Amino acid sequence: MLWNEFIKLNHVSKLSLNEQLRKFNEHVMYEEQVAGGIAAVPVTITIIPGDQGIVRLYRNNILALTQTNAGSKSILLNPGNTFFIVFDNTVPYDGIRYILTNNGVFVIQDSQTEAQLTSITFTATAGSNYEFRCSGFST
Repeated sequence: MLWNEFIKLNHVSKLSLNEQLRKFNEHVMYEEQVAGGIAAVPVTITIIPGDQGIVRLYRNNILALTQTNAGSKSILLNPGNTFFIVFDNTVPYDGIRYILTNNGVFVIQDSQTEAQLTSITFTATAGSNYEFRCSGFST
């Protein structure tokens, strides 16, 4: 589907431009997967039970997924997509942390501030399975 066709179909949409772009990107990814048999790469955000916060996942610099408070959400990415998270703290923890697991490999990042933690940017790799486990902590 071309962008112009997408705009025509959604010209009366009440969705924000960001949400329309997200839906367009999802449609493009779906079309690519169907046409090329691309193996999707799952990325999961989990906020540890008992913790609070908001985690936003950005795919190719566009907001793609939001997880609020305890629980999990997942999204499928195409190999080569870039992604990162922003973890906003909603309670006065001493710090916040994410642990990214990918096929048994761990990346841990802590923030000693109470406000926000932004991960580095990752590139989705075919055959990988990423999970961000996010939590607040007290020192």
